[in-house]
Parts: sequence; structure tokens; C-alpha cells
Amino acid sequence: MSSLPTTVPLTELEVVNKMLFSIGESPVNTLDGSVLEAVQALNVLRNINLEIQSHGWHFNTEERFPLAPNIAKEIPIGVNILSVDASKYEDWDVVQRGARLYNRRDRTFEFDKEVLCDITLGLPYDQLPQYARWYICVKATRQFCEGFLGGELQAAFTQRDEQDAWRMFLKVEGRQGDYNVLTGSNSVKRVTSRRPYNNRIVRL
Repeated sequence: MSSLPTTVPLTELEVVNKMLFSIGESPVNTLDGSVLEAVQALNVLRNINLEIQSHGWHFNTEERFPLAPNIAKEIPIGVNILSVDASKYEDWDVVQRGARLYNRRDRTFEFDKEVLCDITLGLPYDQLPQYARWYICVKATRQFCEGFLGGELQAAFTQRDEQDAWRMFLKVEGRQGDYNVLTGSNSVKRVTSRRPYNNRIVRL
């Protein structure tokens, strides 16, 4: 059964080396781009990291986050913001278009005051809690390994390992987010409506 291997949080380098091991390659000491397989592994890891975080979890979301207009009366959206929602606050109907916030109701990019938003952030791997790092590690390693001929024979993690890591992710995420299964809140429904399937996240 998959479990957290250590109390010390995983680093990108450690995960990349697990991924390299899964295809029979030697570990690297740095992620400087000098080893092609390490670069490929890092790309897979970061893509999986982005995929998982894009759904929005307790650890990478902010509520009522103020976004203020600049001197041009536009609200720029940081590159680390994956999604923006202001529909619950005041009378805003806004979306992200390009690198700016757009007011759908008034059909303009101009704002005369700050907008309170619920945002989902894309965090670097080393800023994630360990339970998220571990699930992403297992998922990325399996996907990377399966991309190589014969990789499934050397896989460091099985499908069962990924399922176990996912269950642990949901359990800890629910505790961290104080989701109440008795109230049937939207948070609970949002978390429990996802499961790993064929190496991707789907809604039931």
C-alpha cells in the first residue's frame, strides 16, 4: 500500500530521480537540463502538478482575494493564477481573458475599484503540502514510466499505489479543509466527485 515515505517533504529533484529509476536510468544531481531524460521527467512532473492544482484545493485557493486595478484601470492577472471567480461577491460577472480581468456584464476591461475574487493558484512543487506532493509524485512517475517501451515492467509504482495515494490525498485534504460530510457542503461534493481514472482526473 502506498504511504508517505518520509516526514521530509519531497523535492522536484527527488521525484525526477524516482521517475528516472522507473525506466532504469541513473539519478542526476541537478535539474540543469543537461540530461534529456531528466528534462522529460521534469516536464511530466510539472504538467501533472498543474493538472492537479487546476481543480482547486484547500492548499491552493484563496477566498475574497482583492484584485486592484492599475493606473490604466485594468486588473492584471498574475501568471500563477489559474482561475478567477467573483460571482459570489457583489454584482460582478468577471472572467480571465489573457492576462487581464474582463467584466462580462459591462463588456469592458476597465474597473474603477478592486474586485473580491475566489482564486486558484498554481504553486511551485516545493510549496505544496506533502500529501499533495506524494500523489503527484506517484501519478507523474507512473505516467512517465508508461511513456517508455517496456516501462510498465519496471514501474516503481503500480495502479494500486496511485489509488492509495489518491485516497490519502482526499482524506488529508478533507481534514485540512474542514469539510463536513454531515452537511453535504459544496466543498465535500467537489472533493469526493473526483477520482483517478486512466491517469487523469475525471468527474463522476
